[in-house]
Amino acid sequence: MNSTVMSIDEYRNLELSPEQEWNTTYNPKKLSIEALTNIEIKKRGRDRDKKIYTNCKDTTEGPYVDNMCLHVHNWKCHKSIPNLIGPQDPSVDHVQKTTFTPGVYCSICHKRNLNNTFKWNDLEILIDRPTQNIYINSVSYKKEDFIENPIMFPNIESKEEKIAQNNRSNIKWNRLISRLIHTMKNDKIVYKISNYKSLLLWPWEMTPYQKFKYNNPEYQDKIFVKPNIDSFRDNFAYIN
Repeated sequence: MNSTVMSIDEYRNLELSPEQEWNTTYNPKKLSIEALTNIEIKKRGRDRDKKIYTNCKDTTEGPYVDNMCLHVHNWKCHKSIPNLIGPQDPSVDHVQKTTFTPGVYCSICHKRNLNNTFKWNDLEILIDRPTQNIYINSVSYKKEDFIENPIMFPNIESKEEKIAQNNRSNIKWNRLISRLIHTMKNDKIVYKISNYKSLLLWPWEMTPYQKFKYNNPEYQDKIFVKPNIDSFRDNFAYIN
């Protein structure tokens, strides 16, 4: 592909159609490493046609074509995969003449696993090497440039949050003090469960029903009608 250099005067006097101006501004031609790699692979030509993957056990005749990518990748080392030429595209129906790179490949479609893994060995600790420099964006940093014990700013709370927190603390302290004073001046309440069992409870240990029953011991007589058993002892009748 031949390219010519345009002079500044030619560029200034260049007249474009509305379509060319639109494409130049909003839809320019883009080139990337992936696009150039695909162009180079196409120039190398095509190899044999791939078979459609149907058997999940037989992978000896790979790579297989899978346009919908329905199979589950079976990642293996390149040494364990026969007939491996290089990384393949599962959507292409023929074997591509790509450049072989050692790594992990799918034994079915021969797609290369490009997942990056973090390695602790890539980090260098400055404590063991005080004279070593770190180069970031072409700027040299020494160990003396780093702060060993940096000051961490605390989380700044708003005024409303501080007031609400203080109110909650005051409520807890007042509750604790009132209970302490009550235990010094009073004894526990004897809460009767039955004629054979009672409980010793503080007022704050009682449930709302227990408090109501303790403060209103005869509430059942006011709500429920107590039957007169003696009236039915002599006056009764049978219905056959």
